[in-house]
Amino acid sequence: MILNTFRLAPKVLCAALLFAGATAHAQQKPPSAPPIKPSVAPAPSASYAWKVGSVYRYKVTGFFNGHIPPFAQPGSPPIHLRIELEYSATVKKQTDKGVEVAFSIENSALYLLEKEPDANGKLPKDAEEALFPIAIEQVKEALGATATLSPNGSVVSVTGGDNNSVKVNFGFELRKLFLLMLPVAFDEKGAALSKDWAFEDGLLGKTPGKTLYRVHTANSNATSAAFQLTADSDIEDRRNKDDKPAKSAEDTVRTVTGKASLTGDIRFAGAIVAGRFAGRVATANLLLKIDVLQKRLKPDPEKPEEPAEQQIDVQARLKVQEIKTAPKAALKTNTKKL
Repeated sequence: MILNTFRLAPKVLCAALLFAGATAHAQQKPPSAPPIKPSVAPAPSASYAWKVGSVYRYKVTGFFNGHIPPFAQPGSPPIHLRIELEYSATVKKQTDKGVEVAFSIENSALYLLEKEPDANGKLPKDAEEALFPIAIEQVKEALGATATLSPNGSVVSVTGGDNNSVKVNFGFELRKLFLLMLPVAFDEKGAALSKDWAFEDGLLGKTPGKTLYRVHTANSNATSAAFQLTADSDIEDRRNKDDKPAKSAEDTVRTVTGKASLTGDIRFAGAIVAGRFAGRVATANLLLKIDVLQKRLKPDPEKPEEPAEQQIDVQARLKVQEIKTAPKAALKTNTKKL
């Protein structure tokens, strides 16, 4: 029975949410836009539409399958999770560096599933699911953050949130989960919506030479645009005894190596004004895959039971959708509670 299987600490939601992102990125210079002939009007470029004083809301649903610590240990069956979050994005002010947006959690829920759901998120008949108890205050503290954003969607700076509670570091900052609402950074040089481009920083973090983000424009018009995103990351993380980046081989006590990939379809709603498209994500469907090996080179005297090697393989289907009204109550469920 699922109710007798899982007895875990309250911060497991944050541990699970870590796998909405992974490490290292690659630096690739975006292709330059072709020169514009004097007789041809400039092609429309794109940006995020953040209006000061406005509040935008999103629902994030994630299905996670695989060996995810601390839920599944080496040799154990894979774990199945469903995570639901409701975000609010409050646009505070415009500065010389960009627009300041406060991202807050309004609702959250974590479910433990007996079996893997289908592509539509539906469980097999008679399969159990259990609502795992976790205080909303803890989720708010971990994921609430204020970010300064460039018009193209790239992050200038972040304050607030919890970036220290998860000890298995894949290079992804938990407090930057709001990047699910900004999955694409537009070309700052003003490439046309009909062009493909690359960018350097996103959900998988930023490490030059390690991660590559690419965008293919599926279609665009005066009121919407659809894109296909792909990203690949080579993960290589080395930690010392204090769980900080190791400066040398002698200081290294733990390593994480492997690969991560992110693919998805994203639809923006907006408008072309004065030849420039400005909009926000209406829906996004993303697939994240992580396959890494964690090795402990030196035993931890405080955790002698920790295995020397641990394979972590995760597949996550993430759905992001803008919602127009504020939630009136906690997320509803017909499932059992642990």
